Amino acid sequence: MVLAPDDGLLFNVPLRAAAARTLLAGHLPLWNPYVFSGIPLHAAAQAGLLFPLNWLYLLFEPHWAANLSMLLTYALAGVGAFLYARRAGASLAGACATALTWQFCGFMVGQIGHTNIVQTGALLPWLLWAVDGCGLGNLRPWRGLALSATVALQAFVGHSQTFAYSLLLASVYAIFNAFVSEGRARRRYLWSLLFIAVGVALAAAQLLPTRELLTHSLRSEATYEFFTSFSMPSQFLWSFVAPYVTGGGDGRLFRAPYTGEAFYLEYVGYAGLLALALAGLALALKRDSRTLFWAVTAVVCLALASGKFLPLGLYKLIYHVPVLNLFRVPARHLLEVDFALAVLAGRGLTALESLRGRKLARLSVIITSACAVVLAWVAVTAGRPNDFRLGRQAPVTLLRAPELFMPLVVAALCAWALWVYARGRTRRRATLLLFVILVFDLALWGQFTGWRRGPTGEGEPWSAPEAVRVMREHADANGVSASGPYRMLTVPQVFAPDASSPPSDAASGMALMELQPNTYMMHGVENAAGYDGFGLARYSRLAGDMKLWGELPDPARSLKGEGREFDLLNVRYLVARAPHQADADTVANEVETTAANAPALPAPERFGGDAFAAEDLGAAPLDRGERLLFTAPRVAAERVALVTSLSWSADIADGTEVGRVRL
Repeated sequence: MVLAPDDGLLFNVPLRAAAARTLLAGHLPLWNPYVFSGIPLHAAAQAGLLFPLNWLYLLFEPHWAANLSMLLTYALAGVGAFLYARRAGASLAGACATALTWQFCGFMVGQIGHTNIVQTGALLPWLLWAVDGCGLGNLRPWRGLALSATVALQAFVGHSQTFAYSLLLASVYAIFNAFVSEGRARRRYLWSLLFIAVGVALAAAQLLPTRELLTHSLRSEATYEFFTSFSMPSQFLWSFVAPYVTGGGDGRLFRAPYTGEAFYLEYVGYAGLLALALAGLALALKRDSRTLFWAVTAVVCLALASGKFLPLGLYKLIYHVPVLNLFRVPARHLLEVDFALAVLAGRGLTALESLRGRKLARLSVIITSACAVVLAWVAVTAGRPNDFRLGRQAPVTLLRAPELFMPLVVAALCAWALWVYARGRTRRRATLLLFVILVFDLALWGQFTGWRRGPTGEGEPWSAPEAVRVMREHADANGVSASGPYRMLTVPQVFAPDASSPPSDAASGMALMELQPNTYMMHGVENAAGYDGFGLARYSRLAGDMKLWGELPDPARSLKGEGREFDLLNVRYLVARAPHQADADTVANEVETTAANAPALPAPERFGGDAFAAEDLGAAPLDRGERLLFTAPRVAAERVALVTSLSWSADIADGTEVGRVRL
C-alpha cells in the first residue's frame, strides 16, 4: 500500500529518494541532475532536506521511508492537536476530539498526495502550542527556542504556501491573545512575535534560495487567473455536511459520477458532522474570546478559500498583498478552516462535559442536533447538483443512494450520541459512544476518497522500469553507456518517428509509472523531462517550451522538427506511449476476428431502457483528431447506445460538437 499517492508518488517521493542518494554518495544535495538539464534541489525546497522525517530515506528503501514518514506525520498531527487543545483549556475528552478531527479532516486526508502539505499541516498545532507556551507560561529561553524551532521546521518541510498560511495564523493568534490578555500575559504574547521572527531568520537557509529560484522559474509572474486557479466553488459549502453530494468516491460505496470541479480533494473541507455540531455547542455554551477567535478564523478563511468566487471581486485585494500573491489554489485556506473547526469541536465537548445532566446542556444539544439534521436534509435535496445521477440503474432517491442518505444517517447518529452524552448517565459509555460515532463519521468519508488507489499503473511502483533495465544492459562495468554520458526523455504523448501525424493510442501497453519523468530519479537515471514546481524558464525554452510537469506542447515540432534541442541535451533514449503498429483497417479486422470467436458479453445492467455489459470497453482516452475502431459480436438489434465520458471540458461551451460516432 502506498501512503503517498498521486503527486506524493510521482513527485515528492522521488525527490526525497534522489536527495538521499546524493547525500549517501558523499555530496551535498544542493543540485538535482536527474530532471530537466539539472535543477537546484535544496532551493526548490520540496525535497524537504532539513526536515527530520525525510531523513528516513537515508535509512530505508523509498517505499518503507515514504510509508513510515506518512504514519509519523499523522501521529505528529494528532499529538500536536491534543497538546495544543489541552494547553488552551480543553478537557481530556475535548482534546481527543480536537486531535481526531484534525488528523482525519478533509484537508489532512484530501491532501495526502501532497506529502509536504500534510507535513506542514501536522506542525500547525505545535506552532500554536508553542505560542501559548510563551504567552501562558513563564517566559523562559527554552519556550522561545521551541517556538522559533517549530517555525523553522515548518519552513524546512518545503511547502511555502502552507507555511505562509500557518505563519500568518500564528501571528494573528499571538496578537489577538495579547489584545485580550492583561499584564504579563500580554507582554509574553507580544514577545512570541519576536520568537516567530527569529524562527523565520533561522529558516533563511531555505527561504532565501527558494525566493531566488522563484524569480527564474515559470511561476515568477503569476497572473490573476493563475493566482485564483483552484478556488473553492460555492457548491462545496455543502461538502461540510454531505461530502459526496457532488458525486465522487472510489466506487465501492459511493459510486455516483463526480459532477463538480476537477480535483475534488482540493475543495472538500469535511471535518465531520459531529465535529460541526460540537463546534455549534462551543458557540452556544462557551462564548469566550478564544471561541470567538476560532469562529471568526473559520469564516474569514472560508471566504479566502472561495477565491475568485468571493462576491464583489473582493479577492482581487489579496492579489496585491505581498507573499500571499505568490500562491495559487486559494482552496488551501481550508487548512485554517478545518483546524478552527477541530479546535471548536474540542471546546464544545469541554463545555458540554461541564454541563452534563443540566437542562441547558440538553436544550443546546436538541437545537444543535436539529440544525445538523436539517442541514444534512437540505444538502442532499436542494444542495445536490441538478445533474446528479447514480452510477447504476436506480432512480435518484434518498433511499437508493448512499451519497444522499448516509449524511442523514450520520446526522441522526450524531444527534443520538450527543443526547446520550448530555443526559449525564453512564458517563463512560456515553463518551465511548461519542468517539465511536466521531471516528465512524470521519472514516466513512475518508476511506472512500480513493487515496488507497493511487495511480501506480501496472506493476510495482518501486521497481525499476523496463527502460532502466535496457539502458543498464548497454552500460559498461562502471555504469557508463557505450555512447558516453546521456539523458533519456519521457513524453506522455504518442510518438511515431515515421508517421506524418500522431497515430491512435488504442494499445499503448505502457504503464503510467514508466512515463513519469521523476520516477527515474530513484534509479539514478537522468531525464531531460521532469516534474517540478520551479521549472526554469530558460530550460523550458531550450526543451521545446516544456511545461513544469515535463509535457511538450507540440511534440511533433520538438521531436521531429529541424531543431536540435534534445541533441544538445544529450538525449539518447526516448520513452513514449507506444503507437499501435497496424493501420485502422487491420485493427478493425483483428478485433472483429477476436470478437467473432468469443461468446457474446452478457448485458445485465440497464440504463435508460438499454442493456449494457457490466464492464466497459477499457478503451484508451481519445485525443483531438484520434479515432477508436472496434466491432461487437453480430446480434439482432433495433438500436445501438454508446455511453462515453468527457474530461477536461471546463473551457468548452455547451452544445459544442466534440466528437462523432459513425456506424
